[in-house]
Amino acid sequence: MIGTVLGIDFDNTIVCYDEIFYRVAMERKLIPADLPPTKEQVRDYLRRVGREDEWTEMQGYVYGSRMMDVQPFPGVMECIAAAVKSGFHVAIISHKTRSPYLGHPYDLHAAARDIRLCHSEQQGRNKRSVAGLQCHKYAVSRRFV
Repeated sequence: MIGTVLGIDFDNTIVCYDEIFYRVAMERKLIPADLPPTKEQVRDYLRRVGREDEWTEMQGYVYGSRMMDVQPFPGVMECIAAAVKSGFHVAIISHKTRSPYLGHPYDLHAAARDIRLCHSEQQGRNKRSVAGLQCHKYAVSRRFV
């Protein structure tokens, strides 16, 4: 018997995409440097200048190829660790489609599994890391599988 399950959404709840979307948009020279560095600002800017398809493609790229560059929100890893220590079975949930709507056909489910399976050593033991989720052996929703 599993006991009490706590389901937590992965995207924009555990991880913050602000930095990576800003970085990728800058790498691709899609936004001005003075744009506030948030996912929403990048999205809104690209929509405003008629480049929504590039925004859509960039989402597939980030979610399919740059997941090792995302960081958890401050305090979320400690919160999850406390829930596990308190006896909760934590299930990480995502609602990503298998592949992006536009662009390269990344397997977004595999990318989600990869972020779980990588070891904390890859990002350094002292750095807050989404990869650290694997070290705590958190359960993952079938949606990832």
